Amino acid sequence: MYQAFQSRRESQARVPRVQMRKLTHDYCEFVLSNTDTSMANALRRIIIAEVPTIAIDLVEIENNTTVLNDEFLAHRLGLVPLVSSMADRMKQPFEATGDEQEVVDVVLSLNVKCTSEGTQLVTTDDLLLDPSYPEVQPINYQVAAGPEAPDKPIVLVKMRKGQELKLRAIARKGIGKDHAKWIPVATAVYHFMPEITINEALVDELAEGDRELLAKSDPSSTFKYNQVTRRVRGRPLCGAPAVCSQACSSSDTEGGGTGQRGPARRPGRAGARAPLVHRVAGTITTTSRWCVRR
Repeated sequence: MYQAFQSRRESQARVPRVQMRKLTHDYCEFVLSNTDTSMANALRRIIIAEVPTIAIDLVEIENNTTVLNDEFLAHRLGLVPLVSSMADRMKQPFEATGDEQEVVDVVLSLNVKCTSEGTQLVTTDDLLLDPSYPEVQPINYQVAAGPEAPDKPIVLVKMRKGQELKLRAIARKGIGKDHAKWIPVATAVYHFMPEITINEALVDELAEGDRELLAKSDPSSTFKYNQVTRRVRGRPLCGAPAVCSQACSSSDTEGGGTGQRGPARRPGRAGARAPLVHRVAGTITTTSRWCVRR
């Protein structure tokens, strides 16, 4: 009996699948399927709070005559996003064992004095990198960026003539659970991706005019009427043409999708109102597909 229970449990086990849709240096979008909300939410929370990054943790200010006080500047520096490609090679302070080969601190420095009559912007491009770890740098960092640079640096403070700012910033490895400055994403969300299942048997009983009304009845353009095949096909509702279009096409050609169908209903008659035809002829079911945006 136990073996039968174990076999049934293994046969019903979920195997989550991830399909990458878009990946750039600052954006990631993928489809998580064959799972449920708990897995998607756990993945979202791990992305926010458990992925290690590098951020400025300590700021030693030697001279500050700007309009911003020391605590304000230290807070702004801590929230500057740093390239964290070497986070896996670094150790957090409580993980350090005293080995000389361990990387715990990366030191950045800043020394700027305004000598012009106008307003001078102090940005992340003015930070001097650690020569031992030049890969740890602010996002969009450019040593000699001109006014026409495509990616603008982050402004730290504005200075007037005679004002000076000199400091030393220490960057360390951490996770978002400890402080928000180590959160690697601006936002991480997921949403349901509905699958469109059209009841072909009910649609076949509709007149051609009713099929066109069905396709035009939804302002979100859920359905599309093909003038050549005279068939009603589903359009994606989730902004995922590659995934949903394939699912919708298969449901049109095979007469059903992977989702569960709703209870059978009587088809609408010719001349019926478009919303009634919409509700009767089309069934929308939500399945275990997820899209996590970064």
